[in-house]
Amino acid sequence: MGLIRVRKFQLTDGHLFVAPEGLKDEFKNVCRMIAEGMQVLGLSNIVSYRFSKRDPQNKEKYYPDDALWKKAEKTMKEALDELGFNYTEAEDEAAFYGPKLDVQAKNVNGKEDTLFTAQIDFLLPEKFNIEYIDQHGEKKRPVMIHRSTIGCLERVFGFLIEHYAGAFPTWLSPVQVELMNVNDRNLSFMKTIEQQMKEKDIRVEIDDRSETIAKKVRDAQMQHIPYMITIGDKEVEKKTLAIRTREGKVEFGVKIDEFIAKLTREIKERK
Repeated sequence: MGLIRVRKFQLTDGHLFVAPEGLKDEFKNVCRMIAEGMQVLGLSNIVSYRFSKRDPQNKEKYYPDDALWKKAEKTMKEALDELGFNYTEAEDEAAFYGPKLDVQAKNVNGKEDTLFTAQIDFLLPEKFNIEYIDQHGEKKRPVMIHRSTIGCLERVFGFLIEHYAGAFPTWLSPVQVELMNVNDRNLSFMKTIEQQMKEKDIRVEIDDRSETIAKKVRDAQMQHIPYMITIGDKEVEKKTLAIRTREGKVEFGVKIDEFIAKLTREIKERK
């Protein structure tokens, strides 16, 4: 199971204290944030949404307050319906203190795991006697939203690795550009290009091994690096680049400034 099931993990979690009248709108904002995150990561097509409720026939494992449960589940359902979320409902999958929106994904073995959740919690503010003063000077009890927009970092990385099979979008790639020289005469020019790219926060590496250029290109392709740039005498003379993409497209005579500008746009826009 690799990174999907680890002994220790990092959880990105937030807890929002919300006035009851603002609960539905705030929960909708959380849902929008989750959907946006999935879209940017490119995982929208592999995740599904599950509205996890308590089992009304098995109340012993849940906080015993029917009125709170009905209110929380009603609010969550209205929010999901108003957003137009495509979701399934599952009884006996809620937390003991409230209903959840679970973001589910299947790994390559077909097993479904929860990537992260958003939960409505009336219980914790009650337990800790949390109060706020409203606009009329009266004490009121807030509601809590547990929201995790990325969830367990290790598990999300595991799903990203599986989903992209290591060929990450450029903005996510650990190495975005590999520079490789044909011979030692090209080293100085290559290092100048490396510096220009690093100044633009491009993750670039140099392969200056005493290997053939074919061997260097093959090794970079095996690492799924998005852009491979070969530097030979012709490139040094003309101050241009020979660029090969991960997909095999090759382009010669590319101006350095134009390529860096194109690449920084691609990274910034998370294409």
